[in-house]
Amino acid sequence: MQRTLSLLTLLLALPLTAHAFDGKREGFSFGFSFGPGYQSIEQEWLIGDEPSRREDSTSTFGTALQFGYGLTNYLVLGWVLDLGSDTNNDGTKLLGTAVAKGNTRFEIDGFSATYFFKKRAPSPFVEAVIGTAHWDDGGDNVLDGLGLAGSIGYEVRKHWMVQGTVGWGTPSAEGTVDDQAVQADITGWIVAFNASYRWY
Repeated sequence: MQRTLSLLTLLLALPLTAHAFDGKREGFSFGFSFGPGYQSIEQEWLIGDEPSRREDSTSTFGTALQFGYGLTNYLVLGWVLDLGSDTNNDGTKLLGTAVAKGNTRFEIDGFSATYFFKKRAPSPFVEAVIGTAHWDDGGDNVLDGLGLAGSIGYEVRKHWMVQGTVGWGTPSAEGTVDDQAVQADITGWIVAFNASYRWY
C-alpha cells in the first residue's frame, strides 16, 4: 500500500512539474537500472524453544526503478523500487518449513537522495536510500523490516550512469507452525554493480 501511494503521488505530480524532461536534472526524473551483484542472507528463527539458523550467499542479478525530483541540478530526491536481487535457490527455509526451489528475492524500497558533484555530465555522484527491506523466500512468505543502501556512481554522459551499491536490511516476522510460536529474523546484504538510464 505504501509503495502504491508513493507511486501515485509522484505520477499525479507529473503535470505540475515545470522542468520535467528538459535535459536538466532539476525537475521530474525517472530511471531504470540493472546489473549483477552478490547476496548474503542469514536466517534465524525460534520455534518454541528450539533455535535454527541458515546462511546463503550467492551471485545475483537485479533491477531497480527510481522516481525523482531534482531540487537543483545537484540534488535529486526520490523513491526507489525493487533495489535488490533475484536468485534461484534450492531448499530455502523460513519459519521452519522447507520451500521448493523457486525465485528468492531480497530488495529495498525507500526514499533516496542523490547528490551530483557537477552541474552537468560527466559527473560523480553519491546516493543514500532509507526505507523497507523485503525478503521473499520463493514460497508464500514475505518478511519486512528496516532497509538501508548507499551508492557511489558516475554519470558518464547525460542520462547514462554506472554505480556500485551496498544494501542492508533486517526483515522479521512472527507466526505459528503446528501451534508453536515462531520468531524469524533475517539479515540481508547486497552488493550490486548497475548500469542505469535516467530520463530528466
